[in-house]
Amino acid sequence: MLSGGVGANDSPIEADAEQRIAELRQKVDPIAASPGDIAVRHAEPLLTELVDLLLSRSEVNEARRYLVRLLQANPRAYRYQLIYGEILAREGAPAELEWRAKQAAENAEDDSIIRKARALADMPPLEVVPQLAADNRRGPELILVPVGDVSDVWLLELRDALRLKTNSTVSVRRSSMAMPPADRTAADAVVANLRRRLLKAMETDPELTRRLEFTAVTKAKLESDDKLVISVVRRMLEADQTALEDFNTRFEESKQGGQQWQASLLLRWFDAAITPAKRGQKRFLAVTSVDLYAPDTNYLFGSAQIGGKSAIISAARFTADFNGDTPHRPRLIERLLKQALSSYGQMLGVPRCTNPECARAYPHSLAEHDAKSPDLCAQCRTGFGIMLDVEL
Repeated sequence: MLSGGVGANDSPIEADAEQRIAELRQKVDPIAASPGDIAVRHAEPLLTELVDLLLSRSEVNEARRYLVRLLQANPRAYRYQLIYGEILAREGAPAELEWRAKQAAENAEDDSIIRKARALADMPPLEVVPQLAADNRRGPELILVPVGDVSDVWLLELRDALRLKTNSTVSVRRSSMAMPPADRTAADAVVANLRRRLLKAMETDPELTRRLEFTAVTKAKLESDDKLVISVVRRMLEADQTALEDFNTRFEESKQGGQQWQASLLLRWFDAAITPAKRGQKRFLAVTSVDLYAPDTNYLFGSAQIGGKSAIISAARFTADFNGDTPHRPRLIERLLKQALSSYGQMLGVPRCTNPECARAYPHSLAEHDAKSPDLCAQCRTGFGIMLDVEL
């Protein structure tokens, strides 16, 4: 036998897996054995990797003890609830799988987990979403159209919520349109934010302006040169080495980050793509999972044509994954509902609401968005009722 207990004929892949399992156990075992759940939550990525590796090698009993400890610390780890439920069902406890699957089906946000949970809970299949096409149906109608990778479950549940709140016709249509390329990266977003802050500081601090211009840094150059923006910030942080190192680390990490789409450009592209279907009183709401922004802000929850036919909302910043939170789909759908009501109202020409409790009140942050009611205020209900010819 070779060192580490791996046989001479074992493949390099097997040897690597064996070594990685040993490394993970060394890190995880002391944490898993402790009574505190906070440390276990922090070690969740290591625990899930270890469970996956052990299960891939059919070491179910070994995986099980780590699985139980993981779920004690994070009961909303729905993928692993399903795995544990399947293990228990094979051991003669099918009821354990049923309730775990139902919980996952109702609360998970990841589409693959939702679909697997529904199948394991023996729930009826999801209705088939038809393709977007021109039709001659009359009367006001809001059509939800996924743009990019968006769960059908999200769309169908958002549709039902909108029907309830607006007492009007809302449908979902699938589209084969391919996403256009992103407009900027996370690093671009960092530069844009720093540029705004520098230019604003120069407007209010004449001394800063003089010092920068003394080194040939002008507003015009900052507005056009990304590298200069980063260079100026680094120069301003030189006196605090810790702050400078922290900035450099965060900026390098941003280069590996996600992408963003400029909301107005993506909305214009969407509006052009659905032109053949635009008939009568139909309005179209694109629902996307990509992150949106505008030239003057780091991100947007949505954008709409005022009095027009098209709007777009993003689920990106509403998801548990983005916010480092535990999955809870009812919360995600409520966030989408509030933004959808706001965007739909703009398309209908209903004025922006001044009631801070209304679903359509403008939020400056996700916290403000969550603080709003999911209901329309009396004034907005009246506006929707008039435009849709319904009673609310």
